[in-house]
Amino acid sequence: MMRRGTTLSIAVAAVITGAFALGAGCGGPYKGKPDKLPKVKKTKEPQDAAAAGPAAPTIAWIDECDSKQAEDPAKAKNSRSKAAPFLDAGDSAYDSGRGTDVENDKARFYLKAVDEYRKALVEDNYNAAATYALAKVYARLWRKGCAIKMLERLAKLQVNPRFVLGGQTTIEGLIDAVESEDAFAGFRNDAKKAVGR
Repeated sequence: MMRRGTTLSIAVAAVITGAFALGAGCGGPYKGKPDKLPKVKKTKEPQDAAAAGPAAPTIAWIDECDSKQAEDPAKAKNSRSKAAPFLDAGDSAYDSGRGTDVENDKARFYLKAVDEYRKALVEDNYNAAATYALAKVYARLWRKGCAIKMLERLAKLQVNPRFVLGGQTTIEGLIDAVESEDAFAGFRNDAKKAVGR
């Protein structure tokens, strides 16, 4: 049997241990004064940067182009009827690319347009509308070199407009459009120079 003194000392030890446990549980991170945060100096944003807004992204134009074109009119294919469906499909893909804000979809539509315009030019080697449309879509894909080559080719079609549906009028209208087409806005002067303006 336990003695009365032993029971009392166990009870006192339990009370003291409990008091320490309660004291330790209520202290911790909330005990004492909070740390002071360092003061941060305020800086003014430059006025010209604030007025200009966010910087426009820089376009890395691709100047190289490995395009092959039929140059000998005697060997040229001139089937407008076979080229027409490809030209229509290219226009449709290009318009779809212009109509979406999703970058992956935009690129997919533009690449489809390139493929269709190329097919149109395979069937009708001197198709001015397909040449101009291909220049526009290359510009949208940041392929400046290829866009310039297509515009130079468009200007060369003036030498022999009999191959072009609508002749000189069609070529002149497309060349005039270079000055206002927003696809060429990033290199407008080069585009105008390519068509002799």
